[in-house]
Amino acid sequence: MESVRRYDAGSSITLVALDEVAAEEGRSLGLSNLLIGRDSLGTADLGEVDVALVWACSDAETCELGRQLRSAGVPMVVGLSASTGEALSRGGCGFDAVVAAGLYVESALGSLVGFDTWVDIPIGGFANAYARVYRVFRRARLGITLQELVDATRGCGGALFVYDRCGAYVTSPTRRLEEGDLLVVVAPTERSAVACVERVNRLFTLAERVYTALESRRPPGG
Repeated sequence: MESVRRYDAGSSITLVALDEVAAEEGRSLGLSNLLIGRDSLGTADLGEVDVALVWACSDAETCELGRQLRSAGVPMVVGLSASTGEALSRGGCGFDAVVAAGLYVESALGSLVGFDTWVDIPIGGFANAYARVYRVFRRARLGITLQELVDATRGCGGALFVYDRCGAYVTSPTRRLEEGDLLVVVAPTERSAVACVERVNRLFTLAERVYTALESRRPPGG
């Protein structure tokens, strides 16, 4: 839950819990949007929820809640599991992602809910690998293409990969960034990873200036 408070960029994140114990834990960490128990899903306005974090005593109960939230049209539903999370991943639960409690739970959640924010991802077992991820949200409106990202990061010492919100690898050079896309920078040194990130940030900054200038010239109602 700490990663939600750290990386949240203004989206409406709701913790869905089956009991008051889990709800109280969420409150202690500053989460104000809480749904407690199955009955709460029938009375809440789920149209106001951007991201739902689902936590129950068992994977079966968590899966059931996930299906309910997906059928209600919540844009992103994330299952939290005390086990490995494999049952939730394969059970047709409707989750966009499953996060198992463990060493990297903060970075895993951060990469999911940290819209327009770079998140460090530890890579276990690899001494010379550094990764940063970025979940696109508001900056999707800038119209940046994959080719522009590739050009901006060429020679930075690392590699940039783009995945859509469903986890599919994006390869088309003319494909423009969309909401929910994930940018992944992998580099052999922390310095080169930072250099790649800085280049992407400069591209974002330049595109924002152009976007703002064009919007200022747009006639009212145009």
